Amino acid sequence: MGWIWETAGGFVKVDWTPRDAAPEVIDEEVDYDGDGLADFRVVWDTRSGDIALFPFADNVLYLEGKYQLRDAWAIRVWVKNPNR
Repeated sequence: MGWIWETAGGFVKVDWTPRDAAPEVIDEEVDYDGDGLADFRVVWDTRSGDIALFPFADNVLYLEGKYQLRDAWAIRVWVKNPNR
């Protein structure tokens, strides 16, 4: 039997669907923890692949990757668990 516990960090996945309806340049602020304040902003030129992450909160660590999926554009952003 194993133990389940909260880890010190993890990632947030953000996606834009349907992929064909997303703007060519995605520019969006994201509130991943639901406190009403933006935690980071992502600017992604899906034509060139250029992407930038602008953290607003100390819990936002880095952009792990960007993905062109069959039906969506997606990113993974690593964050710290504020409870650990």
